[in-house]
Amino acid sequence: MKHLGLLLLFLWSFALPAEEALPPRPDRYFNDYAHVVPETKAKELNERLATFERDTSSQIVVAVFAKVPSATSLEDFTVRTAKAWQVGQKDKRNGAILFVFVQDRKLRIEVGYGLEGVLPDVICKRIISDTIAPYFRSGDYAGGLTAGVDAMLTAAKGEYKGNGRTRAENSNVLEPLIVIA
Repeated sequence: MKHLGLLLLFLWSFALPAEEALPPRPDRYFNDYAHVVPETKAKELNERLATFERDTSSQIVVAVFAKVPSATSLEDFTVRTAKAWQVGQKDKRNGAILFVFVQDRKLRIEVGYGLEGVLPDVICKRIISDTIAPYFRSGDYAGGLTAGVDAMLTAAKGEYKGNGRTRAENSNVLEPLIVIA
């Protein structure tokens, strides 16, 4: 009976999904693993993000991947990666990461508690939908990432202004019908 229990435990361990390995913490602020941004623009963005940290102590990191790992969801991957990387000052938790998954056409901004006051979810959503996405739709990844970094830096300084439209003005009229149906 004891051996049967050990055998079942051994077999059950293979049934558990293996946790996807996370990318190592980057040593730069701008990280284009999908190679969609010219090197000169990547260096420029990296330097701007480094200057921002020197000036404010807050850290913003950009990570561009080809796609979300297949064994995980977007949310799970970005949350686990953000926790592993620990962007920002440890005592202030004042970091944020812009995640981009080019082939999946997905973006997400993970924000540490220390920046949530100036980079709340609603601002992050607007930065993605109103600032970055229009560039990406036309294939201009460098332009979208530059505009997105600009908007995040502005927001992190407490200076971000919306587009002057309400949520209803930004959304499609059919959207509520689709959700209800």
